[in-house]
Amino acid sequence: MKFGGTSVGSAKSILSVKQIVERVEEPVVVVVSALDGITDQLILTSKLAAQGDYTYEKEYNQMVSRHIEMTEATITDTTTKNKVLKEIVSILDELGNIYKGVFLIQDLSSKTSDIIVSYGERLSSLIVNSLIKGSKLYDAREFIKTAAIFCKVDAVKFQKRCNCELLTPEQYNAPHPNPQNSYGKTYGEHREFLEFSKSQHVKLKSWCEELGIIYSTSVWDLTSAKEITELNPKFIKIPSACNNHFAMLQWLCENYKGEIHISLGMTRRDEENKLVDFFIKQKRNMDLIIYACTSGYPVAPDDVCLLEIRRLVENYASKVKQIGFSGHHNGIAIDIAAYTLGASVIERHFTLDRAWKGTDHAASLEPEGMRQLKNDLSDVQKSLYYKASELLPVEEVQRNKLKYRGQEQQ
Repeated sequence: MKFGGTSVGSAKSILSVKQIVERVEEPVVVVVSALDGITDQLILTSKLAAQGDYTYEKEYNQMVSRHIEMTEATITDTTTKNKVLKEIVSILDELGNIYKGVFLIQDLSSKTSDIIVSYGERLSSLIVNSLIKGSKLYDAREFIKTAAIFCKVDAVKFQKRCNCELLTPEQYNAPHPNPQNSYGKTYGEHREFLEFSKSQHVKLKSWCEELGIIYSTSVWDLTSAKEITELNPKFIKIPSACNNHFAMLQWLCENYKGEIHISLGMTRRDEENKLVDFFIKQKRNMDLIIYACTSGYPVAPDDVCLLEIRRLVENYASKVKQIGFSGHHNGIAIDIAAYTLGASVIERHFTLDRAWKGTDHAASLEPEGMRQLKNDLSDVQKSLYYKASELLPVEEVQRNKLKYRGQEQQ
């Protein structure tokens, strides 16, 4: 359920959101916009600060007062209210420091502007979450933190779609093929519900950088490719569904300097050859990483077809930067085998709960599974070597203690 700014514009409307959500019997995901008018005020305050105009402080203080007043007007439980107020003040202090920096240098980059705008939804979601009985606030920063610190993965990857460009009007307005998994009346509404805005991607990237983990995104269309390229991630991923979108690939080859990762699910071998040849002609093949992949959610073991990795290694290892494996299967044993067969990059979907609504979750790993996979891959990586000498130092100790010392046969 998605609620726009007017739905969270007053204490009365926020309490209506609470009632609407609590009437729904099944589990539901709730997304809220910034309080009505706050996004515009965030942008105005940014511009005033960048112009060296002291009146930015007045606008900023108005936003502080409004969020505090909204919290006090909607939350009746004193303990909860004080907790939320403390969090809101902390976030607003963080925002205030950004504004001070903009004012001092009198410069506002598009990245900083996008980060500032993202604060509106962070603040409103705190208030709404505290009101809905039994709700839990999921902060994307906590997902990233779990992946970086607990799972210790190397990179996290998000998705970006411009649904009006990607889908035909018929596709956009058609019902979701699996209505039980839908977050909207049509497939287009469902996809819009799941999208992060560009400003949210800016914030996601900044959180990744704070936590020392690589940020990346899969792009499904030219508009999304252009928007994510502006963020200059280390790599951009092209999903299997779009690896024949040559207009987008051409633009990326000419305008994006990082690695381009491409999955080869639902792709014929002649299409593979055409794709790699395209990157060779663009002189970007040494920035290309191709992934063996079976497109399905989840994929049964007998459809994973791991030996496709060996085929890709034999045919393309000298032509591209690396060979990877993108798995949509259950468990982690298959990923270990993929690595030993030559896949130097392993991609898995990540979720906090595999039982959540949507086909992706069933084919994903929860934090403990992702952590175990990273540990196992690290151990296998350390072990895949020949012996440096006929007898290793650890064996010398055991040989002296255990080796048979009887008379040798002639």
